[in-house]
Amino acid sequence: MAAFWRAEADRPDSPHADYAKSIGRALEERPEITAATADLESLAGFRPVVQGMFEGLLPPAERDEAILLAVVPFAADQEYYQSPEAAGLGLAEALRGSFCMNVSRDLWEVGSTVSAYNLIISRLYGVEPDFDYPLIATLEDPETGLARHLRLRWDPRFVEVAARDDVRRLSSAELDRVLAEPMNIPLWMEVLPPEAFEFRGVTLIHGMDVTADHALSLLKNDLLAKGAMSSPERVDHLQYRIRTLMRRKDLTLGLIGVNRGEGIEGIVSARPLGRSLLLGDEDAPDCPKKKDSFYARAIETREPVVVHDLEAAEVKTGFEHHLIAQGIRNLLLWPLFENGQFVGVVELGSPTPGAINAFNSLKLAEVQGLFATAIERVTQEREDRIQAVIKQQYTAIHPAVEWKFREAALRYVREEAEGSNATAEPVV
Repeated sequence: MAAFWRAEADRPDSPHADYAKSIGRALEERPEITAATADLESLAGFRPVVQGMFEGLLPPAERDEAILLAVVPFAADQEYYQSPEAAGLGLAEALRGSFCMNVSRDLWEVGSTVSAYNLIISRLYGVEPDFDYPLIATLEDPETGLARHLRLRWDPRFVEVAARDDVRRLSSAELDRVLAEPMNIPLWMEVLPPEAFEFRGVTLIHGMDVTADHALSLLKNDLLAKGAMSSPERVDHLQYRIRTLMRRKDLTLGLIGVNRGEGIEGIVSARPLGRSLLLGDEDAPDCPKKKDSFYARAIETREPVVVHDLEAAEVKTGFEHHLIAQGIRNLLLWPLFENGQFVGVVELGSPTPGAINAFNSLKLAEVQGLFATAIERVTQEREDRIQAVIKQQYTAIHPAVEWKFREAALRYVREEAEGSNATAEPVV
């Protein structure tokens, strides 16, 4: 790192020459900083100079937002410097304490060892192995309490690799052998004993915010899983993903599934999937003018409907009044269609007017089809279960009275799903 700033000060075309020269003068006045015996404890007294060396690597306009750690090589828990954003997120503390990565602790340690050996053969043998596993750190945003996903990239440009004088140089055959088995750590340690090498300098860890992309990927995986909407707890899980994706902690998710092809009338007889904003008590509120509701508009236009503020809406039916009574002011209704037929609605509400708008709601467009498929799957599974209960618990029935048996079977299925002792009630 010191060599970099000295070289930068000597470059006649460097736009940072003055800054580099000031760093160089500070290092000359404090030779302890670059001494071979310098460690984290001894550098604590030179914090302004050390901080200046690393802050100078960041563009001035990005210093407040950049996520950067400078650590001891292959010791991510021992940092020389952390940028303000990295400190605010607690990245260094997370790497020191509770594991926050998208890989297991064991795989993390294996990967670190492989990276160390890759650096050895790169610097000493001129071979550049292509080893780049995407590492994602998940931290809690102190402002929102939601997850922040960071893609971490290790930058070893300021790391020096030194080999002991008596280390035997590998032959081409030995080098090919270890390169053919990159994860065979015992083989690498046999051919290249770790005690024969020393790393000096600084490793930079750059963090890139990939919250939106990673949260969307996780949401897709959740929707593809069986039982994604089977309970309020599972809907809470989907809700957390959407809150993270849209960076709004006050969003509430609801899901309604209807029999394929039904319209607004199907909403009245529908049942929530895990939880619904409209069907809070598992029955739609009384609404003589439901065809004028925002739910009907979404179904009719087949387009998402965003209501900036329900209280300020010119038309409010019983459906809208029911939502307002729950404290919902801002609403997104996304109608779902499978093979051209209406199958359900994604409801997203907020107590804050304007929290959901036509722009940030587009983040959900990519999972619209997955929501429709998941709702259709759950609805069909429930229908199959209802028909099975009718056949098991009752005699053959006439179509004219089938509705009564469906109601009894639906109550049975609901009790069964809740884990209570389900009993088939008599139908008279």
